[in-house]
Amino acid sequence: AWTDRESIAVASAEVRAFVPGLKSVSSLPPLKPGIPVAVVVASRHPDDATAADWRAAQVEPARRSDCGAVADALASHTSVLDAQRNVVTAMAAWLAGARAWAGRGRCPGRFSD
Repeated sequence: AWTDRESIAVASAEVRAFVPGLKSVSSLPPLKPGIPVAVVVASRHPDDATAADWRAAQVEPARRSDCGAVADALASHTSVLDAQRNVVTAMAAWLAGARAWAGRGRCPGRFSD
């Protein structure tokens, strides 16, 4: 939250550090379809139009993957690990091949649905 000059300065520094990375990421080739992709989409207001646009962009790599999974978390991007730790842990184990994940996704033998 922007509550004082210091917090605004920190946020501004984060933006200045983040923006150059966008060009680098944009220039990368698409992931190969065989790479498993798990996405956790965090939003406190998922029905908001902006949140829907962000979700569409975030889930696209999982849609292109032959083995993709998406979990929606009612949380902010900074609190998702606390609010939905069990989901994040299960998805990380799934990516590591340690166990099947019972969420939504496509991957023969890895999903219960």
